Amino acid sequence: RLVSVGGSSPGQLFAFGRVFSGEVRPGKLVTVRTGDHISNAKPIAGCSSMASGAEEEGQRMAAGHLCIVNGLDTYILATAILTDEAITTLGKHSHLHKEGVRIVNLTVEVTSGSDLPQLVEGMKRLVKTEPLVACFMNCEGETVMAASNEVKLRRYLSLLRDKILGGLVPLKASQPHVSYREGITAPSSILCLSKSPNKHNRVYCRAEPLSEDVMSAIERGEVSSNPQDRASTLTALGFDREVSRKVWCFGPEASGPNLFIEQLKG
Repeated sequence: RLVSVGGSSPGQLFAFGRVFSGEVRPGKLVTVRTGDHISNAKPIAGCSSMASGAEEEGQRMAAGHLCIVNGLDTYILATAILTDEAITTLGKHSHLHKEGVRIVNLTVEVTSGSDLPQLVEGMKRLVKTEPLVACFMNCEGETVMAASNEVKLRRYLSLLRDKILGGLVPLKASQPHVSYREGITAPSSILCLSKSPNKHNRVYCRAEPLSEDVMSAIERGEVSSNPQDRASTLTALGFDREVSRKVWCFGPEASGPNLFIEQLKG
């Protein structure tokens, strides 16, 4: 997994893990396996042993060592497996998932617009090293950081400001708050309307609740992304077949128990 090491340059990340077989050394070509993706061979820029609890520079790390590897953070998304480039039979690697409900939010802003790219890049690095924090842009265009409680949120903000950005980018943060979202218990009585910037196109939208059976099937992964299979499953759960063929997406995060359905006629 990716970690930040004290004394390193602001924002610099290192891969930390155990050598299970073979050896790790500077200049060695390895492939980075993250989920289903396998990168091209990448060289290890340097490595350090953590066997004694302190970082010690080393040339070769044999199996059993806990070590830090640098030069690969660009290719790793949170966690990965590093292998010799010649190995092709390793099974698929799944991320380590840490559960956490991120309900407390705060808005983070830069004092100068020119620093916004650095903030965005810093937040990407924060999410790589801290899997229990979420960083995203909300519907108002604000940059938001979310965590399970206020104490963790303050810690993540301090980590972003002082370690990842090195105190070089002035930040303004709002007070922590909880965003409330209304649930849908009955079909909406009002038809919502949105117009395109040139006013030539109109999009109408109406909300209505899904049945418990449909939501449970989506959460269990029984509703396929394949349009034909998805239509068959939703039809069996009570959907009109034509409607089930017009599902645009799931949400939130493209996998939740909400559906956006296109209802254009003609």
